[in-house]
Amino acid sequence: MYVLINTSNLKVGGGIQVADSLIHCLFMYRQHNFVIVLSPALSYLDVIIDGFDNCTSVIYSIQQNIQGVFWGKNIFLDNVVEKYNVDVVFTVFGPSLWRPKVKHICGFARPQLIYSNSPFFQKMNWVKRIYSKIRENMKLYNFKITSDWLITESNDVRDKLSLLLKNKQIYTVTNYYNQIFDCKEKWKDFNIKKFDGITLLTISANHPHKNLQIIPKVLDYIDEYNIPLNLRFVVTLSCNEMQLKEKYKDRILLIGKVDINTCPSLYDKADIMFLPTLLECFSASYPEAMKMGKPILTSDLSFAHSLCGDAALYFDPLSPQSIVEAIQRINVDKILVSVLIENGRKQLHVYDNAEQRCDKIIKLLEKIYCNK
Repeated sequence: MYVLINTSNLKVGGGIQVADSLIHCLFMYRQHNFVIVLSPALSYLDVIIDGFDNCTSVIYSIQQNIQGVFWGKNIFLDNVVEKYNVDVVFTVFGPSLWRPKVKHICGFARPQLIYSNSPFFQKMNWVKRIYSKIRENMKLYNFKITSDWLITESNDVRDKLSLLLKNKQIYTVTNYYNQIFDCKEKWKDFNIKKFDGITLLTISANHPHKNLQIIPKVLDYIDEYNIPLNLRFVVTLSCNEMQLKEKYKDRILLIGKVDINTCPSLYDKADIMFLPTLLECFSASYPEAMKMGKPILTSDLSFAHSLCGDAALYFDPLSPQSIVEAIQRINVDKILVSVLIENGRKQLHVYDNAEQRCDKIIKLLEKIYCNK
């Protein structure tokens, strides 16, 4: 079977981590041949793929245009399918903006489409809300016309998506932490000066639904009420992405984008994994924190509960007071911290690990190929 793995639409965020993890497993399936279309953000994998005798790589960035959105037309990718006699296509995450001329499985990670009651939308004015609705309906339409089967990262997402796409076969294959977390010898150190207080780590791209602008408000609340908490937030945004007043400079460290090899070092130097997100289908930060033995503070929303269960302490993501109270509980209740960490280790068994995830995807590709 000749398989095209399509990552041409991935630029930032969790999709990069998922694609990286999946591609590192493909050498184990020597009975199949893989053509991997790498986006520029994943072009660093080109050298690794060259060492796999069953894989070929092509670097290409798909552009959003009318032909792609409404008809799924892309001449470049069609030519790749023809050149390599591709049998099936797997797009890591859609919308793919491309309807292959062969069977197509597409990953789904658009929480905006299924969590319509999220406070993310409640924060918008009516103009932005209407614009968002139109944009997301266009993406939903693209999923409909470009894919045969869909893969979600949780059963909660699958169940909700099934109500929108009733004629599609939808399967669940969960996310996990990247394999690098199991290879300590490959970790890269990130030099952060020691801090006599609580360090909260947020590894995230600069998406509005991540709600990272709540962080300065948390510090303002602490200052206003003279709360005895010495906090430092470490965030993987650049200074251009998050404009800070001078008073926050030593309390919010903006370290910019980091590669996956550096993430374990950041967790090692943190006390808490902090994720105030308003929308997710899955976040690798959850299993990463569980693997690294760090307590999780995250939003009291249904997607977070479905992914973390009893392995997190939850807060109202729009309330600085609620967030501060959760941090205080973590700070004073060491038994709670131990329970959260232990529950995290147990919760990891709920997810598909990297090898299991890849195996499930390959089996689905085989199934759709045999049913063509």
